[in-house]
Amino acid sequence: MRKALLYSILIFAVAGVLSAQEKNEFNLDSIKISISMRIWNEMESEKNDYIDSIRVLNDTLSSYRLRFAGNSSEKDELTDIIDSLSLRVGELHEKLEKMTNESVRLKQDSLNMQKAFITEREKLDAMLQEAEFKSGRADTIVIKMINTYLTIKCTDEKIIELRKDFLNIQNDTLKHDYEDLYKILSLYSETRQKIIALAEEELKKKTITTADPVMDQVYFINIYMDNLENLKYYTEYYNKDWTSPYLNKMLDISFGALKDKDMSRLKEVVVM
Repeated sequence: MRKALLYSILIFAVAGVLSAQEKNEFNLDSIKISISMRIWNEMESEKNDYIDSIRVLNDTLSSYRLRFAGNSSEKDELTDIIDSLSLRVGELHEKLEKMTNESVRLKQDSLNMQKAFITEREKLDAMLQEAEFKSGRADTIVIKMINTYLTIKCTDEKIIELRKDFLNIQNDTLKHDYEDLYKILSLYSETRQKIIALAEEELKKKTITTADPVMDQVYFINIYMDNLENLKYYTEYYNKDWTSPYLNKMLDISFGALKDKDMSRLKEVVVM
């Protein structure tokens, strides 16, 4: 019974000492671990038991050394005990090394997982930033494209396409800042058709051309001008910061023709 106790005590003592040495060598305190808390607590409790047993073992060994030195009659028995304990200590070295290595492996695995997670997160962040950059650049291209098309003649189908492109802009701030472009697109076809219709009607009926220069011509010119100036595009965007150079040119030609009383110039509007 006493031998069994000594075996256990010595095993605990050596385990505690080696555990402390291994801990310093690998600086394990600086590494975070991701294993079951129950398993980890059991390992720590076992090591603490080793440390507590060191005190008992040291007292026992000191007593045996005194007896060995002072009583030669017990020399053989004490020698056998010490030899047996030495053998057990060797076995314990191997078990303790495996246990320590397992602890280090668990912590190293945890560290590697953390590093891998950080690496993947950094990659994801980079991908998101690149996607945001590309999205922002695409949104900017859409704005520039709309501005370009507002300077030229566009079919109704093209205007519908441009409106869809604007609605697909991902950057809400950009979409808000340039919302007037969308409003101009919404008015583009209606405004163009109205300007052309007025010009075609005058060219066909020649109401202004054939009117009495003194009494009626100014009256019909004013009606024509009122029709142009009542256009929503005219009141909100004609020659403003947000505008369509193409629609502005159509209006400029119409106003110029009315001012000069040269209705033949309205043909330019029709073919624009």
